[in-house]
Amino acid sequence: MVEKQIVIMGAGLAGLSAAVSAREKGAEVLVLESRKCVGGISVTGMGLFAVESHHQKERNLDTVFTKDDAFEFIMDRTHWQLDAKIARAYVDKSADTIEWLEDMGVHFVLMDKLTFPEEIHQTGHLVNSSKMGIGANATADLIDKLYARALSVGAEVQTEAAVTDIQKTDYGYQILYTDASGSEKTVSAKAVIITAGGYMNDDTLMKETGRGFYLNENVGAVNSIPLTGDGVRLARKLGAVPDGMELMLTSYCDGDRFPRNAETQRLWDLMMFSFPYLWVNKEGERFVNEGLMNGCYLANAIANQTDGTYYMILDHATKEKIRTEGPDIWGYLSNDIQIDMDELFDKVIEGGSKNYFRAESIEDLADQIQVPVETLKATIKRYNADCAVGYDSLFNKKRKFLRPVKEAKYYAIRRKNGSYGSVGGIRINEKAQVKAENNRIINGLYAAGDCANSMIARDTALMYSLWGSCLGFAANFGRIAGENAADYVTT
Repeated sequence: MVEKQIVIMGAGLAGLSAAVSAREKGAEVLVLESRKCVGGISVTGMGLFAVESHHQKERNLDTVFTKDDAFEFIMDRTHWQLDAKIARAYVDKSADTIEWLEDMGVHFVLMDKLTFPEEIHQTGHLVNSSKMGIGANATADLIDKLYARALSVGAEVQTEAAVTDIQKTDYGYQILYTDASGSEKTVSAKAVIITAGGYMNDDTLMKETGRGFYLNENVGAVNSIPLTGDGVRLARKLGAVPDGMELMLTSYCDGDRFPRNAETQRLWDLMMFSFPYLWVNKEGERFVNEGLMNGCYLANAIANQTDGTYYMILDHATKEKIRTEGPDIWGYLSNDIQIDMDELFDKVIEGGSKNYFRAESIEDLADQIQVPVETLKATIKRYNADCAVGYDSLFNKKRKFLRPVKEAKYYAIRRKNGSYGSVGGIRINEKAQVKAENNRIINGLYAAGDCANSMIARDTALMYSLWGSCLGFAANFGRIAGENAADYVTT
């Protein structure tokens, strides 16, 4: 049987960070990744959280929002349900992780175009990719450089190597997996680090979120990578205690039918960040302050609606305002998304989407989106009256977002919640050690990344408020897991 000091399950940001960190301390490492390529959902991101980084110090931002401020913010928002030492370790590691990655050739720039400056602290460190600049999927560049470093320092990485079981032995652990040829393999290790990601494609584990979510029914996946919960299940088999499980919801998803290309992406971006106008549910009623400062809050309200479905509605005047001036809320990365919605509606409808509607009357619009016409008319009448006086008498939406719906044509877009993935499921401590009942440590077993991220699970809004926290948690606790596992196996 092959023997290794450390076996890491998963080669996403957390797994690769663990591999490099463990090798930097001299431990022998084998990484097993079930997919053909490394990275997982980490390649779809934009950047990482950090406080008191050299980027922030250069702008004196380290005195505006400090490590202590971030720690207190996390503990306040999680109501001290989170292990405070986890929050402290996460915050304290973050600036060093930025420099650690920069030493590998990763370039970062501070996110300084904040959609909601009242809510979002300036913690976002955007990856500036040489291939695509900043934006979605820029972290693929980070993964490339981290993977190259893992190989250069001597970590062994096997792809298409799916872990099927982990068993406790006198030596440590026996890990069973199938390789690319389908052959069953076994390796023993003194320590195991589980970084296998989330469980959004597993209906049984999804039920533990307690929110009644069913993938592709009342919630959609923002990315196409299956998250099957293998790491969570195997950790529990070894005695791990469940911990804080939730979906990382976001209030924009058009399902699989949105035809994404360079041109239609502008419409997608517009809807992601820039639609604080009129939203109604399947009953034709408003249900939320559409201008809330945090997308997770919007998502929570959407989750309570029938079928998790809602409609964005605007009229010709607002459509023209967007075409000539842009929307009232700018996106994270751009303040230049003026678009011709009629032209792009044509393109996405031709591309197969059935979620875009135009009508010459409110009656026709109600018929197309199948909501009660009289209820919709009453909703719009009240909303328009509030717009006229500049006061939202129902939900107190900011005056600048109150744009009436009274001039044909009328436009509607059917949407559901989306999710970046799931978080939580394996309880760890500040050293990334997996915990069993009665706070007992399971010797030699570590976890990091989404499967252990009970911080975000206890308040998913931290994704926005402390921007970059999901990937930040993966990188920081991947490093913490690798360092502590290396100490364990070499002493």
